[in-house]
Amino acid sequence: MNPYFDTMIGAARLSNGGSSTVFAWAAGGGIDIKVHKNLATRVIDMTYLLLRDNGFNSGHGRLSSGLVWGFGGRQTRIHGIVWCTSSA
Repeated sequence: MNPYFDTMIGAARLSNGGSSTVFAWAAGGGIDIKVHKNLATRVIDMTYLLLRDNGFNSGHGRLSSGLVWGFGGRQTRIHGIVWCTSSA
């Protein structure tokens, strides 16, 4: 079992008739369970995403699960993820 936590800060591109680029950040974590040398099941991933546009905040929660596969050795791990998501 491998618990993890991650954060991301950057920009998001919104399009609703026009388009704009806004500040965004996300934070979350979850649990992976290793099933093979390079394959794990992502049992749960919970993420909160915040978008800030012209002084207004828009927050969204995401709950997902899926498969994680790794390429490379122990020190250089690159992950590919396949998931199912439900946003609230």
